[in-house]
Amino acid sequence: MGVVIGPTWNEQTTNGLPPREVDWAGNVVWECTHAACLPGKNVTHETQKILSNGHYVILEYVGQNPVYRELDKDSKEVWTLDWVKLLPAPSNASGDWCHANAINIDIDKNEVYANCRWIGLMKSTYTNPTKQWLIAAKYGGQAGDFTFSPTGSQYSDAHSPDFYDDTNTALFYDNAGFSGSVDTQ
Repeated sequence: MGVVIGPTWNEQTTNGLPPREVDWAGNVVWECTHAACLPGKNVTHETQKILSNGHYVILEYVGQNPVYRELDKDSKEVWTLDWVKLLPAPSNASGDWCHANAINIDIDKNEVYANCRWIGLMKSTYTNPTKQWLIAAKYGGQAGDFTFSPTGSQYSDAHSPDFYDDTNTALFYDNAGFSGSVDTQ
């Protein structure tokens, strides 16, 4: 297993590299050939990863709507999480209303945590994605199977949550400068 990097383009550019996996010697092990990864498409740099089953996850914006796509080694799409199907854009949304920036998928536990900077952290199921809860993006609005630690914690504008099975803890970078962690149940 190597490191997934890229892409180096978005919908405004037509040159660059699609998402790819490179091994530690720098050899390309996989390169995305899915239609979403073609020049002029909007695959974002925010999220690329390798799942436990060896598949890859990329994040494409379709218009202003984020869609996470799981691709096999042949870049065939095998699963998607279309954010607006689980949590529609606000009625007054324009531009980058979500700013999707991270997804964590635990296939064995049937859990997905997807994050949008402006909307919040959403927990979903992997099989037949269904929203279970949302931690609102502004100041830790609470509704779900989690607690803040310490209890007075808050956050705003979260990026890149990481989840730790051994402690049921989610840690994330907070672009607004608040701090704390979220303990999930």
